[in-house]
Amino acid sequence: MSSLTIEQSSSYFISNTNKVTEPLESRGGIHSRSDFRGQSLAMNVQQGEVSSPSPFFVDRHALRSSSIEEAVEKIRKGEKPFLFVSVLSEEEKIFLDGLTYRELVSAFENHKIQHLGRVSNEERLDSENVEKATKILSRVMNQLDQNKITSCQLAIASNSPDWHIDGSWSPSLSKPEGLRVTIAFKGSTSQFFYSTKSEYDEFLANDRDSRTAMKKITEITEANPERVLEGDRYDISVFNTATIHRGPKIYENRLLYTVNGDRIETDPIALLHT
Repeated sequence: MSSLTIEQSSSYFISNTNKVTEPLESRGGIHSRSDFRGQSLAMNVQQGEVSSPSPFFVDRHALRSSSIEEAVEKIRKGEKPFLFVSVLSEEEKIFLDGLTYRELVSAFENHKIQHLGRVSNEERLDSENVEKATKILSRVMNQLDQNKITSCQLAIASNSPDWHIDGSWSPSLSKPEGLRVTIAFKGSTSQFFYSTKSEYDEFLANDRDSRTAMKKITEITEANPERVLEGDRYDISVFNTATIHRGPKIYENRLLYTVNGDRIETDPIALLHT
């Protein structure tokens, strides 16, 4: 499955039952290759007929949060498996769009955050750009710090493009799970699989054979692309580490800021989609 794009002007989706393409719309800051109601529209081009929509429903408005504090509280309580939060102004987003990878890495280094990846010394390195980016990052970090999300801070060039659960395919239900936050400062953001409880149970049953589990998820998401969700550009993704997620399958210049929060007692199966 190809990665989901975020630009409304040039993005397209394919419904899960036909080959008709339509513009991808960004509604409510949640992106998927589907109709906003979470119901793929199967359209018969020759007859001009529209079939009944899929019964699977995704309430994308419910996956947005107004603040990091609110998102963290809901994740800790197990009310949601993941949530998306907008933390940057449009002016800040435009500024960050114009930075080189090297300038962004330098901003992270100013905060003593380890970068895992390669940096080209041939790229532009403007001190004023780095200073402004450092201040933006500082504001984001302060919001995370207020919510006790401060451990294992990394700036990474990429993360796993395969579906996975952090740490293990089958986390023990007797131990607490973790809270994690990611935000892409360059490139595509994290993607989440919106599974049903029965599907999640089945994936855990295949924990000793991760290839089988990943194959099952891939088959579902290729047939139902609306089940793959991601936030808007520069959104913060707040999620339980037991949520099935992945990095986008795209080869690009990407810089992901990832931070772990505290341990939480929520049963991961209980929170993953009835």
